[in-house]
Amino acid sequence: MMDALVSIVVTCYNHESYVKDCLESIFQQTYKNIELLVFNDGSLDDSDTVIKDTLSLSPFENTQYFYHENKGVVLTRNIALEYVSGDYLVFVDSDDTLKKDYIRLLVETAEKENADIVYSALYELNSGEVVLPIKEYDLQEMFIGNFIHASSLIRTSAIGNIKFDEQLNREKLEDYDFYLNLVTSKELKVVPCYETGLNYRMSFDSRSNHQNLKSYYKTYGYIIGKYLTRFPNYVKEALDYHFERLTSLDIEHSIKEEKISIYFSENEAFSDIPDYQNQIQFQDEIEIPVVKGKNYIRIRPSNIPSFYEFFVLKSKEYQTEILPIMSNGLIDENSVVFEDFYPFLDYQFTLSEGDKLVLSYKRYNINDIVAKDYIGKLLAKQKYNRLQTILSYEQKQRQLESELNQKTQEFDDLSKEYNTLLSNYRSITNSIWWKIPTKIINFFRRKK
Repeated sequence: MMDALVSIVVTCYNHESYVKDCLESIFQQTYKNIELLVFNDGSLDDSDTVIKDTLSLSPFENTQYFYHENKGVVLTRNIALEYVSGDYLVFVDSDDTLKKDYIRLLVETAEKENADIVYSALYELNSGEVVLPIKEYDLQEMFIGNFIHASSLIRTSAIGNIKFDEQLNREKLEDYDFYLNLVTSKELKVVPCYETGLNYRMSFDSRSNHQNLKSYYKTYGYIIGKYLTRFPNYVKEALDYHFERLTSLDIEHSIKEEKISIYFSENEAFSDIPDYQNQIQFQDEIEIPVVKGKNYIRIRPSNIPSFYEFFVLKSKEYQTEILPIMSNGLIDENSVVFEDFYPFLDYQFTLSEGDKLVLSYKRYNINDIVAKDYIGKLLAKQKYNRLQTILSYEQKQRQLESELNQKTQEFDDLSKEYNTLLSNYRSITNSIWWKIPTKIINFFRRKK
C-alpha cells in the first residue's frame, strides 16, 4: 500500500536556526502522501515566526501548526499522538533533517516486510559520519542499549494506548523507553532499512554524547528496572554488560588520549614544558636522548590515574636500572599504581658519554575481565604469592623459635647439671674426710 498516509510530527523548542532546514527536508521528500504536524513547545526564540513562514510553503494538504507553553518533549509528543491520523508515524526533532528518499524507503521496507517498526542508521548532519550504526533487530540487544532512533517509522495501529513515560520528561532517553515499551508489550515485527538514514545534529548537551554518565545511567536504570519481573535474564545480562563497561571505559578511553611527557633539569626543579612527548601505548619501549648537563629527569605517564604492570628506566648501554627518587605513585618492585591525577616519577642519573635512557612500560589490562593479564587477576595472584611467601617465613620463624626454645631448655638443663656437680665438688673438697688424706699426700710429697 504505497499510498499509505504517513504522519510526520515535528517538535520544536528554541531551534530558530535549524527548524527551517528540518521542514524543508520534509517538503522535499519523494514520498508525497504525508500529513505534517508541527508542535512548538513554547520556544523563547524566534522559532514561531520561522515555522509560520516556512509552513506557508508546505506542499502537503494536511499541514497543522500547534503552539503551547513549554511542557517538555514527552508531554508534547503525547499530545501529538492524539492528532495523528496516518497509517504510519515518524517523529522528527526540529534540528535534524531527512534525506529526500527517507520516508519512501522506510515505507517500502515496511510494506515489503509487513513490519510494524522500521529503523535506520544515524548520520552526523555536518560530517556525514555514522553516529548510530544499523544492526539486525535483537530484543536482548535492546535491553543493553537503543539502536532504534526516535525518527523510525511506526505503524500507528501498533501503538495502541502506549504513551511516552511522563517520568522521563526533560530527562532524555524517552525514545528508548517508548520503543522498548512497544516491542515488549506486543509481538511486533521490527526490521532495519539499510538504504537510508537520518541526518542527526549532535549537540554539546546531548545525552548521546555521554557528557553526564551518572545521570545517563540513573535514567537507564529506571527504564530497564520496569522489566526486571518480565525479562529478568535480559535485565541481568544488560546490567552485567554495563557494569563491566563502566569499570573500564572511562579510564581506558581517557588514557588512550594521553601522552607520556618527559622533562630534564639540572636540579629537582622542573619546567612546565616537556622536552619530549610520546603517545601512550598499552606497552612500549622508548629511547630518550639525554640533554647534556642535566642529570634529573621527570616522567609524567599521563595526567590521569593509571596502572602499570611494570615501569622501568634503564641505561641503554649497561642495562642498569635507575630507581626513582620521588613519585606520587604506589611503587611495588617494578609495578606502579597512580591513584591520583598528574602522576610523576623523578630520577637522578649519571650516564657515560653516548649512552641513552630507555623507558619500558606495560599498562595493566583493565578491559578484558576474562583475560589472563586482567589487572584484578594479576594483583590477586601477586597478593596470593606474597601471602604464600609470608606464610612460609612465618612457618620458618615458628620452626626456629621452637628450635631456640629446645636449645634454651637443653642449656638450662646443662646449667642445672653443672651447678649440681659444682656444688657436690665443693662439698667434698671442704669436708674433713677430704682434708686429712690431702695432708698425708702432701706430707709424703715433701719427703721426696
